[in-house]
Amino acid sequence: MALKLRPNTLAPIERGIERVVRGVGALAELPEFVDVAPSEALAHSRLDQLLALPNIDEFIANALRPQLDSAAILSPAAFRSALDAALAGLREAAERQPRAARTYGRAARLLADEAGLRDLLHMYRNALVQG
Repeated sequence: MALKLRPNTLAPIERGIERVVRGVGALAELPEFVDVAPSEALAHSRLDQLLALPNIDEFIANALRPQLDSAAILSPAAFRSALDAALAGLREAAERQPRAARTYGRAARLLADEAGLRDLLHMYRNALVQG
């Protein structure tokens, strides 16, 4: 049994995909820019959930994954402020505990290097965007 389509049920070829999807005369509008925090829930495909079997790699990854109170820290501005706060905290801890000052100092230097590399990346990215 063959499926028969009536020609008038199909959209004319000269109509764009936006008109076909949204209806006749609909104008596509971009939403207003809002600094939105990333979603709390991770997106997983349904097939991955069905076929996934627990293994040692997942166990280790879950054990090492930090627990976040809020997903807002994943936005670039909030992450940068948390990075700066951690750097200041390490420097204060180095001053308060002279016996562990060397360890705290090394951690602070590494974090300062990380912040410097992020600044350099931001500068290069802006230079590429500007042309």
